[in-house]
Amino acid sequence: EFDKVVMGQEKAKQALALSLVLFEKNIDTARPERIPVLLLIGPTGSGKSLLSECVRDASPLPFTYCAVPSLSNTSYRGASLLSHLKTLTSDIPYGIMWIDEIDKLFVKNDIPHDGYKDLMQQELIGYVGAKTVSVNGTGEDSQLITVQVQMNQILFIFSGAFFGLDRILAK
Repeated sequence: EFDKVVMGQEKAKQALALSLVLFEKNIDTARPERIPVLLLIGPTGSGKSLLSECVRDASPLPFTYCAVPSLSNTSYRGASLLSHLKTLTSDIPYGIMWIDEIDKLFVKNDIPHDGYKDLMQQELIGYVGAKTVSVNGTGEDSQLITVQVQMNQILFIFSGAFFGLDRILAK
C-alpha cells in the first residue's frame, strides 16, 4: 500500500508496516508497561505526511493526525493533545495517534526560552509515559463520563525534520 503513494523511503515504510502489524496483532494482549512509539525523521518533502495518509487509509484502526504547531496544552491556540486523544478513543479505546512536526517542540539554545514548548513537552511526556489517561466525554444519555484510556493501546507515531540532526550525530 505504501509503495503506491511514496517512492523510496524503504526503511520508513518497513518500520511503519511492521509497527502496524505488530500493534494490530497485539492490541488485546499488549503488556501494560509497554507503550508503542515510532519516530520517523526526515527532511521536509521526504514523504512523512504522505505516509501518515497511507497509515490512515490502510489500517482498520481509528486514526488521528495532528501537527505540533496547531496544538495547545490549553486549547487556547489550537486543539489540545487530550482533545485528539478523546476523538481517537470516542468509540473504542485504542488507535493510532500520529503527531507530526514533533521537532518544533525542540528548544534550541540560541532561541529565547519558550514556555509553550515546555508545557507541550511536559503534556506529551505525561501521556506517553502514563499507563492510563482519564478522558472526559458524554455517555449515551448525555451524562458526563470519564473513560480510562490504556496508553499501551495507542500507537504513537511521531515525525519531524529535525533540521541539523545530521550534524549533531556526525560529531
